[in-house]
Amino acid sequence: MNQSEFFDLADRVFDLEASENEVSNFESAVESHPDWMEVYVDQKSAMHGALGLAPIEASLGFDSGVVALWRADRIRRSAGYWAPTAFAAVAAAVGILALIQVLTAPVSPAAFGKPRAEARLENQSPVDFPSLREPLAK
Repeated sequence: MNQSEFFDLADRVFDLEASENEVSNFESAVESHPDWMEVYVDQKSAMHGALGLAPIEASLGFDSGVVALWRADRIRRSAGYWAPTAFAAVAAAVGILALIQVLTAPVSPAAFGKPRAEARLENQSPVDFPSLREPLAK
């Protein structure tokens, strides 16, 4: 890759039009030729100055910062980054569904589980009911 190809690639990367392959090529080019990044920033600041825009000022670690941001963004877009969160969400959903099942299960006494059970009166003492022939107040 020569310097002009690097500048074209940098334009696509910073305009968010680059593919993942082009981004990785850009990262490797910045690591192998950090001076190209400085020249690119200088040209952009000169162009912005000619257009009356505020100049771009890059710090000393600008290129390594850009590469670190691109790597972090690539990691955030990977499935491995989100896998623990997705697993926790599925586990929480299963737990909530199990809790709902337990709480909404009908409660039945033990006697209903035995169909041959019989109700018996423990105290079988006779009850004396007054008759119409006897006076109520004795």
